[in-house]
Amino acid sequence: MNHGISRREALQAAVISPFVGFSSPEYAPPLVGGLADEPIYPDDAFSRPLVDRRHAFATLDGVGPFLMVDDRARHFADQDFRLHSEDGATVARWRFTSRGLDHNVLMIHERIRRAPRAISFRLRNRSDAPVEVQLDVHELGWLPVPEQTAAAWTLGRRTVAPGEHRVLTFQFADARTEGRSAIRYPLGAVQIRLPGIKPGKPYEFHLSELTVHYEPAPGIVVNAIEVGLEGRELQCGIGVTAAREAPMPLDIELRRRERVLWRIRLSPDEAAAAATVTVRLRRLVPWWLPPGTAVAGLVAGGYRVSGPEAMVSIPRHENNRSVLPRVERRRHKGRPTVFVNGKPFDWRGYSSYDYVPGSVGEFGRSSVNVFCVPTCAGRHMYQIAEPTLPEPGRADYGELDERVCLSLQANPDAMISLRVALAMPPWWLQLHEDELARVETDQGRLIWEEFAHARVASLASETWFRDQARALRDLIRHCKAQPWASRLIAIWLMGETTEEWFAWGSNDGYYADYSAPMIDAFRRSTSEESVPTPEERKAPGWDIYPDTDAGRRAAAYHGFVSDLTARVVGRFARIVKRETEGRTLVCCFLGYVIQLAGEKRQALSGHFAVRRVLDDPSLDVLAGVPLHDFRNLSQGYNPYCSATESILTSGKLVCNENDLFSWLHNSLWHQPYDPADPRGACISMHERECANDAVHGTLQQKFSLAASWHHDAELHRAFARQADVYREAMERDRTSADEIAFLVDDSSFAWTPPETTVPAITNKHMLRDFGRTGAPVGVWLLSDIERLPARIRFVVVATSYAAARRDVAKLERVVARGGRTFYVVGAPGLVDVERGRWDVERPAHVLGLPIRIGMAGGTGAVALTDEQRGVPSVASVRPRPEADGDGWLSYADGPCAGMERALPRGGRLIWSGVPVADSALFRRWIERAGVHCYAPVGYFVHASRELVAVTAPSAGTATLGWPGDAAVRDMFEGWTGRGRATPCPFRAGQTRLFRLDRL
Repeated sequence: MNHGISRREALQAAVISPFVGFSSPEYAPPLVGGLADEPIYPDDAFSRPLVDRRHAFATLDGVGPFLMVDDRARHFADQDFRLHSEDGATVARWRFTSRGLDHNVLMIHERIRRAPRAISFRLRNRSDAPVEVQLDVHELGWLPVPEQTAAAWTLGRRTVAPGEHRVLTFQFADARTEGRSAIRYPLGAVQIRLPGIKPGKPYEFHLSELTVHYEPAPGIVVNAIEVGLEGRELQCGIGVTAAREAPMPLDIELRRRERVLWRIRLSPDEAAAAATVTVRLRRLVPWWLPPGTAVAGLVAGGYRVSGPEAMVSIPRHENNRSVLPRVERRRHKGRPTVFVNGKPFDWRGYSSYDYVPGSVGEFGRSSVNVFCVPTCAGRHMYQIAEPTLPEPGRADYGELDERVCLSLQANPDAMISLRVALAMPPWWLQLHEDELARVETDQGRLIWEEFAHARVASLASETWFRDQARALRDLIRHCKAQPWASRLIAIWLMGETTEEWFAWGSNDGYYADYSAPMIDAFRRSTSEESVPTPEERKAPGWDIYPDTDAGRRAAAYHGFVSDLTARVVGRFARIVKRETEGRTLVCCFLGYVIQLAGEKRQALSGHFAVRRVLDDPSLDVLAGVPLHDFRNLSQGYNPYCSATESILTSGKLVCNENDLFSWLHNSLWHQPYDPADPRGACISMHERECANDAVHGTLQQKFSLAASWHHDAELHRAFARQADVYREAMERDRTSADEIAFLVDDSSFAWTPPETTVPAITNKHMLRDFGRTGAPVGVWLLSDIERLPARIRFVVVATSYAAARRDVAKLERVVARGGRTFYVVGAPGLVDVERGRWDVERPAHVLGLPIRIGMAGGTGAVALTDEQRGVPSVASVRPRPEADGDGWLSYADGPCAGMERALPRGGRLIWSGVPVADSALFRRWIERAGVHCYAPVGYFVHASRELVAVTAPSAGTATLGWPGDAAVRDMFEGWTGRGRATPCPFRAGQTRLFRLDRL
């Protein structure tokens, strides 16, 4: 099953795993001392103001009470946290009454990257009892070890009397925790704890003015600084007084309203000279800097230096007209390809949930030519980007400008894409509470909160869509006016859970959406009175929703949510196309028909109107991640998480956002792959992804949650080599050479209950075992069965039990024509989706076999009839497709589980009631069908006409077979071979990407 870890889980664990819970640590005197050899997080972050006023309590961005919404309702009679106007200012008002807990906690997700002197905030106690206030800070987990090393530190306690209103200041010199003597930065969160509260007693507090206080850089003072422009050259004179131990490096930051637009790093010689003479610096002003006034200040070791700063006016570059490039998708060398201003473009991207100069700079120097910059149109629900609408009537794009500028400084030749989170800010949500998404729990119907008190609008809310669309338009118009607009090639539409358009609550197993907008929209669409209950949607014990009113309601709702998601994404896509006059690509994450199979999100996510998405001309790129389930060096398999061949055949692009874990990760995500050589194994895993992308022509993109994920010089040298390989591969013929088509049906997910695990076998394990036959496999939607190219010799129909009538009819016609081998699993067409009824006679009619449906279900254990050998399948299944008579496969309790029959033109139909997963058996089938196998069983292959990727399960020499006489060269290591069959040495888990030249 899926043992992968979602991005939301990784983000949550990295920030808050050390301290989520009910216990409150006892306060004790601080430890003293420090660690001289403490590791340094590789963010190379910009400086912060010495008095750093954070907006948390003025916006509620990233702030909220602890516990999930139902746990909070269980432990508190009421809890209300909202913006409040007080004395002409906006503050956070926190009211609650505990049912039994003796403490409460306020979570503040603020990244603190350097060691502060203190944290302060203002608190007004509107309760009639005193309260103790404890401040904790929590390290970001990042050390590359399997243990959890992130610690929670207590800075002290203060008592606030009833009615008292004062600033509380907590010194970092007082920080203490058990077993450690120095904080390891960065910090991921701040926590205000209220120990000793009285159950049943109402409390009210007003909070404001959260401030982080820093000392200036030690041992150095600016004596004088002068900055001016001569044409496009910036001239700077700076003199300092510095002690020998002053921190390094020395930087000059050009800032606008605390956003750094340009950082000039002094060379060691310049830094040394600055302490003795006034150093004169000359730098060409980058063309991408937004025009306007900026402040130049000196920074040492990441801290601002005491002394004067200078003003400078940045003019607009005379040759810059802020014209968007013309970006298109065209067919090139057999696959859809990005074209920028008429030329093919080899997209090699990077994005991160910790978008900082350190990691951005590393990728810019090694391998990346597209920076996917995280931003938002309103707010980011995971606090990865600052709000662009911090208050009504005011927009702030300063952080976006900063991030684009640091990206282009990392690689001035790079292109920019924007990863735009579509969520409205807390002030908007507070004004529109009737529009918010709701979950049904044992504590009642509750407003959903994603991550840190991030209330969110219902996807069905037209009020939300109206205002969200306006925010998106305004963001795009800001971008079009910037000097760097000429580099903007794509807009990513990021929405809902993990920004991958998973329905709200679905990653956490909650049942949504029971809001008024969703209920009304569902009623209009289906005439149902309400969204079905969680009990109706669970359907325990069933692998397909039963033919009952409750089953029909559940299936109707899940299908409706998928359709709604696709329609909403399409509406936003059309806005982008209009605002950019069609010059910019539109990208999104959607359609995980492989990744989500066999887990609750197969029902709850709303991801499965894939056909609608493929038919929408406004969407250009569908993205996903490498399939989580088989990320293993020697026994793995690396398909994409969606129906890649259908996406590419539709003319759209696929982006593989590579988020592979490695030995550089922390805690549960520490993955050495090979403990004897973790770096080499990690590089092999990335070569595997590079080869797959090269063969399929998919866009490459790396993703990280932390700046440390790829912080290794040798790894980046490998990325640079892989970039060269990918660039070369782009000019080879990438027309697919797959002769096996693996078909899944997107619409059948609507009739799939959340608790069944059968789809994990049909869509994942069976795909893996076909993939490890030594022959390449392409993944398609069932709706494309009549579009399969003539080269396809073997067709796997993994799911089709609730396919649309038109798609069942296509399956019936294609099988009747014969000429290929078909392996069909289950009961095709069992559910008449248009009528919402089962048709138990339909599977037999579609396949021409005596199939019957066992309504009571039964064991899924099966054995090959002739060999009396069990083959891997499912433990149980309900309903259970069976057949009258004898066949090639039998259930353990007797009935026939598999039959076959001949088809016209030498074709063959193989059917089984349950999926089987056996690479050796599949190899026999595909060889009989005439499929070309490039490698032995256990190896997996991706192939196009001139590129073939082969991955070995173990060390040794394997004989590789080519479609004809050929000269082959491994593009990674240079190994060459010649002939129709070539012995080739492999390391365990090694991937070779062969350039194939036919002789």
